Amino acid sequence: MNAKRTAIYLLDIMILIVSAICMVLIYREVDNIQVQYPLLAVCLMIFLCVVMIEIKAGLVTREGTFLNRLEASALVLFGDNQREIQFWDLAGQTSLLIGKSTDKILADIDLSQTEYSATIEAQHAVLNYTYTGWYVENVSLRGDVSIRRPGKERQQLLTVGIPCKLLPGDELYIADSTVLSVK
Repeated sequence: MNAKRTAIYLLDIMILIVSAICMVLIYREVDNIQVQYPLLAVCLMIFLCVVMIEIKAGLVTREGTFLNRLEASALVLFGDNQREIQFWDLAGQTSLLIGKSTDKILADIDLSQTEYSATIEAQHAVLNYTYTGWYVENVSLRGDVSIRRPGKERQQLLTVGIPCKLLPGDELYIADSTVLSVK
């Protein structure tokens, strides 16, 4: 677990503890039962609003089972024998170009030395970081960038110009032949 993720979890736990203490203190101080229940209802509504804001911001998974604070932290290119060939750390980055470096274009994630480099364009995909995590966008003229989520058998083809969130465990297919694993 990286330091940013740990700090987020600790902050969440601190907010939860302080909120619980405040609710208990307010509940004990208010002797009038007609005030206690509306006060608890207001606190519950505030809690539900915060949860809804996190859901809307993409911080909770579609299934809603846990807070999705896990972010992609690296991309890894593996060889045929599952040996790591290249590693790209995403920490501290905000935007990265995936493709092949040329005289005019410098790819941040340069795949010019891969086995299938002939099928990779100079500007194939772009990674952008937002407050909700990393997103990949297909910028290929051929439109051959896809993603496969863990537990899914099939890849999802990315529409040119529409960003898709990257999560740890995803596999990013560039030109349908070069696979980058998201860590």
